[in-house]
Amino acid sequence: MSAGAWLVAVHNDDVNTVPVVVHLFQALCGMPPQDAARAVAEVHQEGKAEVGMFADQLGAEQFAVRLQRYGLHATVRPA
Repeated sequence: MSAGAWLVAVHNDDVNTVPVVVHLFQALCGMPPQDAARAVAEVHQEGKAEVGMFADQLGAEQFAVRLQRYGLHATVRPA
């Protein structure tokens, strides 16, 4: 695993509803309600939103897997 900054993004899908994703962003990402709603709007309009930044790849991948376990399409990339 490489060191450096890593981003986790959630991508739009045809499965999860807006209220569910807002709730998951609040519960899993620690976002306040307004920030979660803004991030979901970005996912819907732009196709994805960055929801986490990590100092190491392993932390980012673990967080992405956590999001995926709740049915979200999450990816990891270097910052």
